[in-house]
Amino acid sequence: MRHFFSIQFVCLVCFIFAVTGCLSSKKQFDSILQEASEKKLLVASFPEQRPDWCDSIPASDANLYFIGVSNYFSTETEARGDARTNAMNQIVKFYGTVIKSQSNETKSVKALSSDVIDPYLEREELIQSFAQRYVSQVAAENYYVEQYSVESDKEQWLCYVKCSVPKEKVQKEIESFASDISERYAALLPEKQLDKYVSTGAAAEAYLSVCKSIRENPMYQSVAYFNAESGKTALDDYAISQAKRIMQNCAVAETKYEAAIEKGEPFLGTVKIKSPDYAQVSGIKAKVSLVSKGKVSGTAFYGLNADNSVDIIIHTVSLDYGTYTVEVQLLSDVKGFDADIVCASSAAMTFEVVPVYAGIEFVYSGVAEKNTQIEQKFTDAMQGAIRKNEIPIFIDNSKKESRWKIIIHLDGTALASHVSVSKSKLSGNIQIQKNGVTQVKSADFSGIGLSKMKDASMLDATESCCKQLDKDSNFYSELKSKMEETK
Repeated sequence: MRHFFSIQFVCLVCFIFAVTGCLSSKKQFDSILQEASEKKLLVASFPEQRPDWCDSIPASDANLYFIGVSNYFSTETEARGDARTNAMNQIVKFYGTVIKSQSNETKSVKALSSDVIDPYLEREELIQSFAQRYVSQVAAENYYVEQYSVESDKEQWLCYVKCSVPKEKVQKEIESFASDISERYAALLPEKQLDKYVSTGAAAEAYLSVCKSIRENPMYQSVAYFNAESGKTALDDYAISQAKRIMQNCAVAETKYEAAIEKGEPFLGTVKIKSPDYAQVSGIKAKVSLVSKGKVSGTAFYGLNADNSVDIIIHTVSLDYGTYTVEVQLLSDVKGFDADIVCASSAAMTFEVVPVYAGIEFVYSGVAEKNTQIEQKFTDAMQGAIRKNEIPIFIDNSKKESRWKIIIHLDGTALASHVSVSKSKLSGNIQIQKNGVTQVKSADFSGIGLSKMKDASMLDATESCCKQLDKDSNFYSELKSKMEETK
């Protein structure tokens, strides 16, 4: 039975309200004091004899009994309704207790502690939902009503109700509850909606969403199960294990890359990824590490393209000549896992940074003619200036397929001179091409040579040209920038 306020408690209430000033008016204070201190007189009861079940819950092998007690109400109808509500709440909490105890006894569902489940048994919306489904079918067997008279000439009613539930019915309804919850969430699994989820990432996210929804309500978590091939298992665990399995099964199908990269050129690698579960791979990122001599010199993450591939680019401008390994590890990029999910498959691509070789070509015009000595002087002058300016190019005319090419234009002019002396003028410029496209052009240079022989005067003019070429700092600076710019 619900208890009244004692006189001492009323005095305490009065004192607190008086000190704190919580009552907005003396009238409000008098009203509360009067209601709390009114004496109640039992004037009638229905039936006249108070049943034993009001004070002692009956025991039965077949049934469970619940005694609902109302608060005091001004009408009998209100008291009856409140008593029944109190009984229904007791029944729902009992169902929750049974669910909790059964979950502790079976491996198919979660064993959760009281401090996890109990707060959910107190939630009004859960009680109402469960009551509407099952408990509302419980009938009231007996009522006992007491009518009171109070000093303010009002009537008040107090009601007791006895409800019973067959024990077999409890078990069946709990099993039905577990089955309904399990079917509801199992229907949301991607394997039940094959047309809706067509990629690894979308499917994994859906599995994680089901897991999250179940775990948000420990009542559901304690009963939801899934009939897997290996047997009955907790549905939330099954969902998260499926999400992990899908991501871990993503594997490297093939790699494409060049094994030799000229310094300054980018390493370009492509990694194709496949999944045994879905044609479209998503929710994957690649952790790419550059390894040299057993040490990791850098790590970066790359996203996935629409064609299930990862494009990797590594700039070699700052790398020394030598061998490098690109290690690729696939990781899940799906949010919701407690830790990084590492795919079982990985890849390694080994390449070598090699010098940039450039071929050299001479184009003659005017009286200038092919001369191996002149060509060697220009070649030596160019290589020396390139080395001095720390440009990673090596001139090698044997590299016919080189991306880079040095083209030296030379124009020769015979100048008037004494009959026994040859006076020649040599002028020209240099163009450096990459893949047939001019990247840099030098300033024009020229030189004059005097000698008894034409070839000798041309060599003399070449010396002058090479000195000018060596001093063309803008030319080499621009060339170095072209070599270092991001490809």
